[in-house]
Amino acid sequence: MLSYPPPVSSDLVQLFLVATTWSFGGILNKIRGGQCEKEDDTPLSIDGLVMYMVVSTVINAGYTAWLKYIHKIRPQDHVYSVRQVKVNEDACGRTAEQLRSLEWHNIGTTLFDYLFAIGSWILNAEVFWPAFVSSKPLNPIIELCYAVFHLYILSFFMYWTHRTYHQNEYLWNYLHSVHHWAYRPQAHNTFEDHCVENALNALVGNYLAQYLFPLGPTTFHLVRLLRLLESLEKHSGLVGWWNFAYSLQSFLPGSQKPQHHDFHHSGNKCSNYSFSAVGGLWDVIFGTRKEPWTNFATRQQKSPSPKAVASDFDSFKKDS
Repeated sequence: MLSYPPPVSSDLVQLFLVATTWSFGGILNKIRGGQCEKEDDTPLSIDGLVMYMVVSTVINAGYTAWLKYIHKIRPQDHVYSVRQVKVNEDACGRTAEQLRSLEWHNIGTTLFDYLFAIGSWILNAEVFWPAFVSSKPLNPIIELCYAVFHLYILSFFMYWTHRTYHQNEYLWNYLHSVHHWAYRPQAHNTFEDHCVENALNALVGNYLAQYLFPLGPTTFHLVRLLRLLESLEKHSGLVGWWNFAYSLQSFLPGSQKPQHHDFHHSGNKCSNYSFSAVGGLWDVIFGTRKEPWTNFATRQQKSPSPKAVASDFDSFKKDS
């Protein structure tokens, strides 16, 4: 891990990249082959892509701040956790050295996200970046069914990617363990991963699923919004109606709650359960569903041996 912080923050890097894209949009249009003509279901223009970057960043920051505020003022809504942070760790369980390392990874993630967004727009904007609003009338039932199908395909890819991170020694030691430094997660931990892992997750979650089963205008952006909120909520450490996206997906088969992912974070490599993103069907099918402890009483009921509990959780750090 690097012992010194980066000279700039990832927020400043992102601001610079967005401003540069907006300033040199004409050049990018020429690289892609000219401006998008105004016809049915055209992809986002370069200005539209810049707007997407700005709006998604604002929503991410705003919703994260909201969830952290609720976490601060509503301790009664905190997810029950068996682990307590140490005196040399932050509220989520990271040391100062780990936090410095994450600053570098955040910059790497910002660069990867930008390169993937611009590269996919240049290569095939029609598939990867549909317009905000469809110029054709949409059938809400058909769009909803296709969106659910798309989400389960995406979740299937993410399930096996996530599970592989835990079961493969190399991927755990050099990539995914970084995300599990936060064993008492909050919303701002959502994308605090090794930058290479975030790049792989983007390729699998954002681009592969969209390439194989493309969502059209409007639906694409609504699904992206739902996925962003769901990702933030499952790391929020909160239970209750605050979790808007989880409430929306509660009708899906095998749907999970933030408690499941928080329980997953309470361990490290040996947390071989609750891998699913969006719903929990694949955990049910592949036998990795595990119900979290919701309070001390259920903890005692599900793990009657205090010695076994202490042994399990005290050993988690050794796996990182």
